[in-house]
Amino acid sequence: MSDNNTTPNEASVEETKKSNQTDAIKRILEKKKQAQRSANGQQGNASGGVKAMKTQIHKVQNNQKRRTGV
Repeated sequence: MSDNNTTPNEASVEETKKSNQTDAIKRILEKKKQAQRSANGQQGNASGGVKAMKTQIHKVQNNQKRRTGV
């Protein structure tokens, strides 16, 4: 005997509900992503994606030894 109280029909209905919910969530997330992309594009960013990193080697070298003659 089965300990499960649900009939096969009810189980299939629950599975379809879960799949429908997951599909709905995926659609909502995709809409949000598209809205963010379009909003970022309207701000004037020419590059629609990630900006390239610039090097940070612009620090001026310390010339103290040369100035003092040590």
